[in-house]
Amino acid sequence: MPDPDILVSASELTPFCARLLDAVGVLPAKSKLVAESLVAASLRGVDSHGVQLLPYYIEQLEWGDMDGQTEGRVISESDAVCCMTARTVSGR
Repeated sequence: MPDPDILVSASELTPFCARLLDAVGVLPAKSKLVAESLVAASLRGVDSHGVQLLPYYIEQLEWGDMDGQTEGRVISESDAVCCMTARTVSGR
C-alpha cells in the first residue's frame, strides 16, 4: 500500500513517468505527452485517468499489447466520435 505521507511534486513526477515510458520503448515525444497528461489528470483529481494507470501501460507495452513506436492520426471526427489510424514509426 502506498504511503500517503510521501508527496512528490508534479515537476519531479512528470519526467520520472516519462523516463519509465522511455525505458519500455515509447518514443520520447510521446513519453513526455503521456506523462504530462497522466500527471495533469491526477492533479485535477481524476485519478482513474492519472498516474495510477502508468503500471498498467508499462505492463501492456512490455507484453506487446501496446506499441510505443506507433504514430496515430485522426481520420474523422464528430461531436462524440473520433476515428484514428496508426502506423508504426520504427518499421517493425
